[in-house]
Amino acid sequence: MMAEQWVKVSWLALLCAAASGCTVWNDVDACERQPGPAQDVNRLSENDQFFTGTNHLIPTTQESWLSVWTSDVNASGDALDKRSEIRVSRLDAEGTPLGTCGEDGEWTPVAATTAPDQVNNAYDPSLSSPRHAGETYPLLIWGVDDGSTTTLMGQELTPGGCDWDNEPPFVVEQVPGVCSSFAGRVRSEDSRCLLPFRLAALDSSSKGGDQYVLLWEDQKGLGAPTLMGRVLDYRDGGNFLPTAANPSGEAGPLFAGSRLPVGFDLIGLDDGHWALAWLETTLSTQSAWVQIWDDRLQPVSKPVQIHQGPPPNSILIDAERVGGDVGVTFVFEDGIYVAVASQKDAHVLAQRELPRPADVNWARMAAAANEDTVALSWTEGKDRVMVQLLSRNLTPKFNDQACDDTPFVVDGGVGTATRQDLAFDAHGGLLVTWTSFEAGGSDRSGAGIRNRYFSPDVLKP
Repeated sequence: MMAEQWVKVSWLALLCAAASGCTVWNDVDACERQPGPAQDVNRLSENDQFFTGTNHLIPTTQESWLSVWTSDVNASGDALDKRSEIRVSRLDAEGTPLGTCGEDGEWTPVAATTAPDQVNNAYDPSLSSPRHAGETYPLLIWGVDDGSTTTLMGQELTPGGCDWDNEPPFVVEQVPGVCSSFAGRVRSEDSRCLLPFRLAALDSSSKGGDQYVLLWEDQKGLGAPTLMGRVLDYRDGGNFLPTAANPSGEAGPLFAGSRLPVGFDLIGLDDGHWALAWLETTLSTQSAWVQIWDDRLQPVSKPVQIHQGPPPNSILIDAERVGGDVGVTFVFEDGIYVAVASQKDAHVLAQRELPRPADVNWARMAAAANEDTVALSWTEGKDRVMVQLLSRNLTPKFNDQACDDTPFVVDGGVGTATRQDLAFDAHGGLLVTWTSFEAGGSDRSGAGIRNRYFSPDVLKP
C-alpha cells in the first residue's frame, strides 16, 4: 500500500473509532447500510386509514407483529355520514403484511354499519399482551359511539390476531349519550364522551394472573372530565375485580375530582404495580405528572410533578417501560421532553429536553428489552417522522442512519407523515409505523398506514 493511501485509511479509522460506529475494513461502511424501503401496511384502501390513539403496534411470540388502526368507510363525503371500523393486521418480522385470520391482508374485528344513515364511530383501538412467560394472547380494546350510546369494548385475540370462537367481545362501560368530539357534533349538556381509552398489562402478581388496568376519561355534558378505571382479570373468562375505586368491580374514579388530566397514558411495572402519567393544563401552564399505583387502583406513591411550562399545541403523553422504570415523553413549548422515573416512587432518575427543530407533535418512545437503548420519535409538523436513539440514562447514542448521535428521518416529505408508533423486537430491531399521505403509496384514496423496519445492523454499530 502506498504511504499516501495508508495515511488516508489510518485517518479514517481514527475518525470511525471516535464515532464508535463505522469501519473502513468492510466494503460497505456501517453508515452506508440502508433499511428496506417504507412499505404499505393496509391493503384495503378505501377512504382513510389512520392511527387515533396509542398502543397500535406490539411484537408477538411468533416472530411477527400485530398492528391495529381505524378506517373510515363512509363514501358520501358528508360529515354526518360517519361510519368507521377497526382493522388488525399481522406483519412478518420486517413489517410486511401477512394474511390475517383468513384474509389476504388485514382483518376487521369491528365492522361498521352498512346503512349510510346510521352513525358508527369506532375509535381509539389499542393492543396489549399479558406480562407472563409463554404464548401470549393479546387484548384489543376500542370505543364505539352509535349515535345514541357510547360503549367501551374489549376482546381477547389469538396470537395471530384473530378472535376466539368461544370468546366474544365484552363491555367495559356503556353510557347513554354521544361524544361531541366527533364530526357534526356540538358539545352540550346532553353530550357524553368516554375518550381517550387506554390500557396496561400487569404482571402475574400474588393476587391474580392475566390482569389489565383499563382507564378512560368520562366527560358529562359541559363539566370537567373524570378519570375512571377498572381492573380486568382474564383467568376466569374476563372478570372485573373489586378495587379501591369501586368495591363492586364497576368503574370508579381515580382522583375523585382532585385532578383534571387532559391527556394520560399508563404502563405496567413489577409486583402488580403500574404507572400513570398525565398532563394538566390551564390557560398559561402545562404540567406533567407521574404516580405509581397497585393492581387495585390504590396509589403507591404521591403524584410527582416532572415538568411545568407554557402549554404547547399538543396534549399527547406517552408512557413506556424503560428497564424496570417508567419512561415518559410529551411535547412542551420549546421542544420534546423525555424522562425516566423510578418505578418505586415516581421521582425522576434522568431527563432530557430536545430543542424544537420545527412544529413538533405526537412524541412517542420505545425501549429495547435487553439492551441500553431507547428510541424517541416525533412528527415534525405533518411532514416527516423522526427518531433519536438514547441510552437509558437519556444521553444521545450513535446511530448508523445519521452516522452520529443526532436524530434521523424515518420517512416523509411535504405533508406526508404523522401519528407514528414504534416498538423494538427481541433482537433489537425497530419497527416504526405511521399514518401516511404519501402519494407514492398504493393507498391513493386518502390517508393510509405505512411502516419501515430498521434491523440492528442498520440501526446501531
